[in-house]
Amino acid sequence: MSSPLPHWWRWGSVGTKLELEHTAPTPVGMTVTCESELTAVEGRKLVFKVSLYDEKGPVGGGVHERFVVNDAKFAAKAESKKG
Repeated sequence: MSSPLPHWWRWGSVGTKLELEHTAPTPVGMTVTCESELTAVEGRKLVFKVSLYDEKGPVGGGVHERFVVNDAKFAAKAESKKG
């Protein structure tokens, strides 16, 4: 049976790594904004540069990695852990 959804709809991504550095304090109540930029595509691996700012300037940053996965296969693998 074929899916009524386009082939790309069955794909998603999962986070595999998150490295953040906190470089400055932010007072309680001040808004922190996170920006990310896709910096590399290595097969199914996506690498993002992450920058964190509060209202006065930079407060941190780092790297976030994700992998593109087939949603159904990933869900089945996760469910199989239940036994």
